[in-house]
Amino acid sequence: MADISIISKETAQQVEHIGNSFKLGEPVVVVIDVAPEEVASIDRSGNNLTITLKNGEQIYIENYFAADNSLVFKNDQNQLLLAQVTDASGAILDPISYLNLEEVTPLLYGAESEAFVPWLVGAVGIGGLAAAVTSTSDSSDDTRSDITPPQKPIITKNNGDGLSGTGEAGSTVIVKDSQGNQTEIKVGEDGKWSIEPNPLNEGEQGTIEAVDPAGNSSGQSPVTGGDQTVPQATLDTLLTNDTTPGL
Repeated sequence: MADISIISKETAQQVEHIGNSFKLGEPVVVVIDVAPEEVASIDRSGNNLTITLKNGEQIYIENYFAADNSLVFKNDQNQLLLAQVTDASGAILDPISYLNLEEVTPLLYGAESEAFVPWLVGAVGIGGLAAAVTSTSDSSDDTRSDITPPQKPIITKNNGDGLSGTGEAGSTVIVKDSQGNQTEIKVGEDGKWSIEPNPLNEGEQGTIEAVDPAGNSSGQSPVTGGDQTVPQATLDTLLTNDTTPGL
């Protein structure tokens, strides 16, 4: 499991957390002891951030986009790299942009950040725990007690009329087109969902995933826009439907 350190921007103190899934409550710097090359994907769902490593490990950060939070990776040479995750519109960048840092002090607020300088060179484990993060083990956080991902959405219709299918009731189906534009629809109690018109053009490559109310993602799956050609009426059809009185 990747080593993760969370630093309060207000107090410059390390924040307590357990595991790879946690909820942020104030502006922090999240430092992950992993090189950017080991990251398979970084995804956004609302205010939540999911980092998937190439070894299959996932790091889930709830409320990451709800405040002024920063994400930093640390490679095997202890080099710090600040990740610019989104563009000006809030969409995830592809590829992610990284900025070399000598230290994380510039990301912290006020003079108190100077007290944290020893940690910046690798002395992890400084005391002074803050209550900015609620881990999944906190019994007061019922929403993250559910860590089971929803089932992947199943597509039953993909044509010019729209995109529809089945999924886990109450989850949200998210479709992204080739430009990163996102369309969301909630799965009904009957387990069905439908998007009209089709958010994907014919042959366009996109992705589809389901996210449940607890923020768990099914993971993105590829999807291609289906045949959207309007069928031409045949002569037989025209004659059959002709209601003009005969002579």
